[in-house]
Amino acid sequence: MIVNLDKREYLNPLRFGDGCKVREFAFSSYGAVSALAILLAKSTRLEGGGEFDSGLTGAWAENRIVIIGDYDESGLYQRLSKEYTDISSEVLRVMTDDEFSSREIRESGRLRLIEELASLSKIFKKNTK
Repeated sequence: MIVNLDKREYLNPLRFGDGCKVREFAFSSYGAVSALAILLAKSTRLEGGGEFDSGLTGAWAENRIVIIGDYDESGLYQRLSKEYTDISSEVLRVMTDDEFSSREIRESGRLRLIEELASLSKIFKKNTK
């Protein structure tokens, strides 16, 4: 999980089609690390032209950010769902609304995987109520 301690928000790599271990999401394209780049960007101007102004661009700039997993001994991982807000869906929407990144996400097959994961998540939540 990628966690903003100041805003009490987090990104869940699974929502981007990545695994939860750092090595599983650190090197993927158009996944959780790309989402983090959007949140940390100090400018909406992208190198090579174009704007990427979403309202979320730069929202985490200058905040304290940590990466944790279920192996975290601080207890933060266990508290995330109760005390922090998962903003993965909002950032993913920004990524898929952008023409360039949307095309790249679709062509990589990642969008299909993300949609399947979202569908499974809804089924799981429905069956555990």
